Amino acid sequence: MTTLKATPRDTSINIKELRRTGFVPAIVYGRNLDAPISIQLDTPTALRLVKDNTIGSQIELSIGDETYNTMIKDLSFHPVHYKIQHLDFQVLTSGEKVTTQAHIHVLNKEKTPADSVLQELVSELTYTALPKDLFETIELDAATLAIGDSVHLSDLAIASDERYNFQDDPTIELLHLSHAKKVVAETEDELIGAGGAEVPVIGKADEE
Repeated sequence: MTTLKATPRDTSINIKELRRTGFVPAIVYGRNLDAPISIQLDTPTALRLVKDNTIGSQIELSIGDETYNTMIKDLSFHPVHYKIQHLDFQVLTSGEKVTTQAHIHVLNKEKTPADSVLQELVSELTYTALPKDLFETIELDAATLAIGDSVHLSDLAIASDERYNFQDDPTIELLHLSHAKKVVAETEDELIGAGGAEVPVIGKADEE
């Protein structure tokens, strides 16, 4: 688990000014806290954090004399410059389930047949579990697939584990291995279908 030290944030300081001075605003919240805690991280620390962690990662957060077992609940980036704009941390309580995301990581992509196309259809799954059972990544092995095979959520052993409650449809398709020529043919059919539609001509009815 990553350990992170943060400092309380003076909420009287404008957030834009805070960012200009090299800090990233963040908030810590949880049912057992009297009130949310506004904190700030210096930008290099925030960058190191998101380099190795993401939404769902557990973080031991130190604020002054207090230490909290938290999870990254949300993080936002500037839409153009992709700089970190804000972080949300949720305090985890033993015995209390939380909802978070598991990110799908596909292994052995290079071992699929040369005449195939691997379609990665889902990048993350949402689930609910106790803090002690949380995980961040689901690994899928592409080397086990033959052309025409698919992997659905219901195919995963973890989907039937009673410790986890997935909020996605069990039939959702996560991976599909297609024949390259079939994918090209389907794409061409779509283009022909779109191009073959009759384009209405303004004034044509009047002329007739």
